[in-house]
Amino acid sequence: MSTLLNTIRLCVIEDALNAGIREAHNDLAIVCQRSVEIVSRPPTTITIATDELQSGDIDGIIISCPLVGRLMIDNVHYDAASLVVDGFNLVKKTGDNLYAMNLDVFGVHYAVTSTCAYPRFRAVLLIGNGSLVRAALYSLVHYFQSDMFYVFEESDKAFTDLYKFIQGLSAGITVIRHTDVTSSPAVSCVITDIPKDVQLDDRVDQQTNIFLNLGFGKSGHDLTPWSFLALRSGWEEISLDSIEKFQTYILWQQIAVCDNNLIFHEDSWCVTSTMLVMAPPESLICVVVNLAENWSIRASVPFARTYNHTFTVDDLLLDEWFPPPSDSLFRKGVSSRRLFCTRWRLGRNTSLLPNPYTFLFKNNTLDLRTGMIVVVKHVGFGTDAVFMVDCSEEDVEVVQQVVINYGVCKLKIPKKFKQYTLLLADRRFAAGNNEVIRFGSKLTIQKSTGCHCGLCAIPNELFRIMLEPSDMATLARFSRTCRYHHKHVVRFMDHRVNKTIRKLIVPGFIEVQDIKEILRSTNAIIHGLAALLSLLPDDIATPDNIEIATPFGTRNVWAQLFARVPHLPTYHLWDSKISVDGLQLVRASGVFFLPNNVAVTIQESFFDSAMPILLSHPTTALCCGISYGIVFAIYPYHIKNRMTDRVFEK
Repeated sequence: MSTLLNTIRLCVIEDALNAGIREAHNDLAIVCQRSVEIVSRPPTTITIATDELQSGDIDGIIISCPLVGRLMIDNVHYDAASLVVDGFNLVKKTGDNLYAMNLDVFGVHYAVTSTCAYPRFRAVLLIGNGSLVRAALYSLVHYFQSDMFYVFEESDKAFTDLYKFIQGLSAGITVIRHTDVTSSPAVSCVITDIPKDVQLDDRVDQQTNIFLNLGFGKSGHDLTPWSFLALRSGWEEISLDSIEKFQTYILWQQIAVCDNNLIFHEDSWCVTSTMLVMAPPESLICVVVNLAENWSIRASVPFARTYNHTFTVDDLLLDEWFPPPSDSLFRKGVSSRRLFCTRWRLGRNTSLLPNPYTFLFKNNTLDLRTGMIVVVKHVGFGTDAVFMVDCSEEDVEVVQQVVINYGVCKLKIPKKFKQYTLLLADRRFAAGNNEVIRFGSKLTIQKSTGCHCGLCAIPNELFRIMLEPSDMATLARFSRTCRYHHKHVVRFMDHRVNKTIRKLIVPGFIEVQDIKEILRSTNAIIHGLAALLSLLPDDIATPDNIEIATPFGTRNVWAQLFARVPHLPTYHLWDSKISVDGLQLVRASGVFFLPNNVAVTIQESFFDSAMPILLSHPTTALCCGISYGIVFAIYPYHIKNRMTDRVFEK
């Protein structure tokens, strides 16, 4: 099979025609400028499909969602998730062998990551026990360390089977049977695969915590009573249709070479720009709309000239259209009075605009019926929205239609429409070169002609075993006794760090030195739980979800490193969830699923330092990191059992 396929040939095993699969693949084919051919076969002819895959007549076999977990194929190798979940939805050919993969695990990972800023350690309510629920459980336990599960299941046998399955995923998991579905336990995540036509009000009168709605519906965009309950309580529903659309890209990565500049945004695929187009240095041509007098025109809006800036929306001089009060010496900021539009109408399932626009208002009422509006055109979606371009004559007609479509809604409370607002980080004062991260004061190492203590006489392996249960305070005090003890501690800490870094290697493609070199060249920081374990005693297992914060403009370096591994499941998203007081900290994130079942999340900072991402962590003890040649904890006294390294207190 060729590595670059202009036509993707797929066979779908299905009982009934699945229009959603075909729509998702056709949409992706249009974005990738390729063609796709899909043939349908019933489950009874799956052996014919595998023979066609072996002979090269097709490139992959897709198992329709209702059949996942119900089919078995002989002489097929299964990935780790398929073996645990006991279900797969893709069969591909690698070399002379057939491999079965469960893509639902990746879909759930995306759903959780794109919805929550900090998705770990969540208590979960389960309603249902199908293969999709089991895939979601695998993802939550394996990647997000969930360990508290409430299960609503009327059948004793089904509950017992699900109980055994959950307990087998990891040690230390608590499973509680929840018998009253009209009330909700204290959870922050709900998973259900109950069919949408069964999701009725009388079944869950008070249930308001719908999160992953994996129920299959006759119409892809059905809104059930459970959906309305979730929306009413401020929960963002992730439907099975969204997950299946996203998984299409992961599927294509397994059978062909795919572009890495695709991002899944609001249930649609977007292509990120590879060329950063900057706005003119003097002014920007915008569309000005006067709703009171019902006219619109293109006009040149100047940029501020009294300070150095990088030509963002915040730097536009809007005095002509939004004059400040005569008695004020300050201009009002635009952060709370702008609307970022990506679609023709409100709603996730409407068509995307050719380019996104920012609508600037005089005040924060966001009134699209009267007053004045200044409209700015952006280069593209997501990270490309930082850059602006001049509006053309065609943009005037587009803006007029968007104003009409949005004008029927009262946009009085911006937070209700957070998915249509954009507050990017202000990088006007972020100039300067990257600097080496240093923490604490330099400590003088006492010179000595040698150490003849009993500890230095034993082999390094035994020395490491002796240091393993030591906390950071003990290691810090011991390292200052002599230079040889300091060298022993440095080697021991390097051993702990390498234990984390070894989770990132792929033999033959990525080695330990490659990771360390990129940490050095980018000033990136491994942070969170994976970094904390290097500061704790005893041999604690490194988690399978590792987060790396990297400075502005360096995410592509990591993407190129992991691109060495062929057919690596990968996705990128515009991460607008992590912010402080409305200031967005993460520009974009890339997630890479390594062959050893480790998920690596690369978070690109909006700043020339990765530290703002680390400092925003909600758990103080996890504000620690591993960078090149350094392991540090910003709040050492908040680490478990008050384990501290006094080096950081100087």
